[in-house]
Amino acid sequence: MIVREIFDEKFKKYLKDKTPLFNLNIPKNKKYGDISTDFLILIKDDNLREKILNEFKSDNYFEDANIIEPGFLNLKFSKEFYRFFFKKLLDNEVNYLKDSLKSEKKIQVEFVSANPTGPLTLGNGRNAAIGDSLSNTMKYLGMNVFKEYYLNDAGKKIDLLTLSVQLRIKELKGEKVEFPEDGYKGKYVYEVAKEILEKEDEKIINNVEYLREVILKILISSIEEDLKAFGVSFDNWFSEKKMRERGEIHFVLDYLKKRNFSYEKDGAIWFKSK
Repeated sequence: MIVREIFDEKFKKYLKDKTPLFNLNIPKNKKYGDISTDFLILIKDDNLREKILNEFKSDNYFEDANIIEPGFLNLKFSKEFYRFFFKKLLDNEVNYLKDSLKSEKKIQVEFVSANPTGPLTLGNGRNAAIGDSLSNTMKYLGMNVFKEYYLNDAGKKIDLLTLSVQLRIKELKGEKVEFPEDGYKGKYVYEVAKEILEKEDEKIINNVEYLREVILKILISSIEEDLKAFGVSFDNWFSEKKMRERGEIHFVLDYLKKRNFSYEKDGAIWFKSK
């Protein structure tokens, strides 16, 4: 009703006491704007048409306004309109469009999914805001949304992270170490190393598998806490490590190979897309 009220007010201004009946449509082609009405087809007076057009053009709720014969008034909303529109919905607690796209079909939204090799960045925060806003919007509209964080908790980067923390622990114990050029050098690596020395037995330094699990637990907990403070939560944290342990990667590779959908080249397995 908010949009119709704006049109109604403007039309009444030039039609005096008459209450106009008009249709509002969303143009299929976006070049014609965000909303359109054929009401001006009924108005034969060109001067009156021009006055109505200028009324919309002078309104900061509209970025553009034009008339296409025989009388379609096409308008594009401005940012100011959207600010006004959503504020009014929130102020009046209007459940606008709630459950309007209700569906049992599952929609998975995977977002953020930053490598657990360090703290979240501002870029990760931006992705969290976008992904969570999109998920919440779809939920509000009645869609069956499932939010997932994909944890890259296996592979060379995790091995390098483990080595970096292991060497920082040795440094803190007074040992001289040769730190790799591509190692993780952030201040947080020292902080993780200190936490491990305070809470764990020093013997774990050389137990790489156990050390890796402790490091990941610390960093993933930190990521979860940051996201929680930001108001973002997930339905599932999917572990790449556990997926590997279940043999799912080899299963898929064998599946593709048996059906001639893959080939080997330069020491790697490639998907055959043609």
